[in-house]
Amino acid sequence: MEVTPPVKKVLRAIPPEPDESLVGLVRRCAFENGLPSTGVLLREAVAAPHAWSNLALRDDVDADRLAEAMRTAPGEIDARLYAARRAAPFVGLRGFHGTEVRSFDLRPQLRRIPAALPGTGHHRALWHVATIPFCPQTGEPLFDHCARCERRLEWSAARRLDHCSVCGDAARASRGSRPDEAAFRETSLMTRLLDPRLDARVALEATIPTELHGLGRGAVFDLGWSIARLFDRRVNGTRADDPSLPADVRMDVLRRGAEIIGDWPAALRTMLRGAVADDAARAKQALRGLRSMVAKRTGWPEQAELLGRTVPELIGRARVAIGGLHGPLVNSDDARRELRINPRTLRRLVEKGPFEAIDVTPSRRLCVGLDRAFVERLSVLKTDCASFAEAADQLGITQAGVAQLVDLGELNEHSDPALKLLRHGRQVSRTGLAALRSRIHLRTLPIDAATITLRRAARAIGGEKPWGLILAEAASGALPITSPREIGGSNRLVDRIAIPVSEVPALRLIGDVPQGDGAAELSRIDAADVLNLTPRRLLDALERELRHAVLPDGRLRRDAVLRHARRHMSFAELSIRSGKGRTLVKMLAADGVRRLGVAGWDREAAEAWLKPAPESAIRRDRNGRASVANSGDRMPAT
Repeated sequence: MEVTPPVKKVLRAIPPEPDESLVGLVRRCAFENGLPSTGVLLREAVAAPHAWSNLALRDDVDADRLAEAMRTAPGEIDARLYAARRAAPFVGLRGFHGTEVRSFDLRPQLRRIPAALPGTGHHRALWHVATIPFCPQTGEPLFDHCARCERRLEWSAARRLDHCSVCGDAARASRGSRPDEAAFRETSLMTRLLDPRLDARVALEATIPTELHGLGRGAVFDLGWSIARLFDRRVNGTRADDPSLPADVRMDVLRRGAEIIGDWPAALRTMLRGAVADDAARAKQALRGLRSMVAKRTGWPEQAELLGRTVPELIGRARVAIGGLHGPLVNSDDARRELRINPRTLRRLVEKGPFEAIDVTPSRRLCVGLDRAFVERLSVLKTDCASFAEAADQLGITQAGVAQLVDLGELNEHSDPALKLLRHGRQVSRTGLAALRSRIHLRTLPIDAATITLRRAARAIGGEKPWGLILAEAASGALPITSPREIGGSNRLVDRIAIPVSEVPALRLIGDVPQGDGAAELSRIDAADVLNLTPRRLLDALERELRHAVLPDGRLRRDAVLRHARRHMSFAELSIRSGKGRTLVKMLAADGVRRLGVAGWDREAAEAWLKPAPESAIRRDRNGRASVANSGDRMPAT
């Protein structure tokens, strides 16, 4: 029969501190009683020679014999042993001073601060929790290596806590950056959750929301930490890797965890809404993490019950949860029907960025959740769009004239990035375009004098026309307008309003042509307006005179067309300005005004011909009737 040897006891009992760790208590007891190492004392209760390396985590410690050897109560030893428990297949827990924590959060190696608190010098149990990088009482950063010998701190030698077990160096200088006062205060809720002291636990009750009172303190700590880590981009490993994170990352997770716990569950919903607005993919990942916390194999049962009771809408399908946080979503099929676009266009909108894709599932077939309000707004904008070409056609002016109206504030240009991907080229508001037409029509008044349609009157202007200024003055009433006596089949605005013939000279002086859109190219319709040619005449001019101005896509070089307009005056311009019709060609030939080609006559000579004849050149017959020498019956009207 094996006889148990008697217990060798220390000479003097050492009263344990309420928050002292077991191995810290053993080492302090050995040091105060003059023993050479902690192993001498531990041999009375543990067979392993190096039991000090993981004493509180061992299941072969004879608590009664160790308590007898240290002359203390067995309950003091039992309370400091971290017994293992498996709450779920993949959830390992250990007891920790009246609560439970994750097994991998506890690190048995020695961590300490440069100088222990005055009068005690004991190792605090919270220093075993590796997710906390500083001392919650002093704020000093914890370290586990000796600055002198660079070896890991050990428990073996019975020395004072602030002395290295290997070289005996007493490190008293602070190492690492101390958290600032704000960070220390903001993380205090999380650190107090694991504080073994009774007074700290009592004070904690008043600061924890009532929904969390049924959970153990360790479960609440882990709830805050496990959710907070989901919102930090720097945390990429598994939950078991978190104790190895850099100290600043652990501080940020603790701070965010305290925020979540302090205002549960409103703070969680607020963070998720912000994540959805900022990065929906990250928010979806966070929701997956929440779902794993309620899974039977990976979830802490008490936490799973709490999440199912307080935030059930967040632990279901990610898309449903995102929809609840962000607002109503539509899927890709509904969005395409609403916007009347094909799948390729939708994919381009999502990949380019302007399209607000709240939830994207990578796959061969694009699967997205889109903000319903955004899609509806974009659909309205798309319906309200009119291209510059369409606006120019409705008004009967050039696209450069439309750009002038935008610059003058008479038309509103759509600038939405997503809309620019849906509609090629610049777009104006169709509603604003209709409003401009209505404002101009409301300005029409009956006029008894002879009138001319605005389109024909504008032909008195050679080159680019200040259509923006002309229509702006018509809309404001500065330019008198009326309805033409004969309205043809055209619905273009400039064909359906007229001005007095007497206003034609003033039209030419209305102002310089604004820069407009500054495009380097012109459409053929705009070129015909600049040169005052009919479309058929323009084709002849392009074939005979402006072949060098034609670009590969059929458009025309703007500078070449403007240069041509400065040299040529068309029949239409000459007719409007002189008031002559069919006889005009014969009169120009008789007066020696040279025709340069299809586009018209030499502008310089034509301008001289249009100037009123001086009084000395006018001959009068015996009846007083006037005629101009060498000019037939020419009397220019303007």
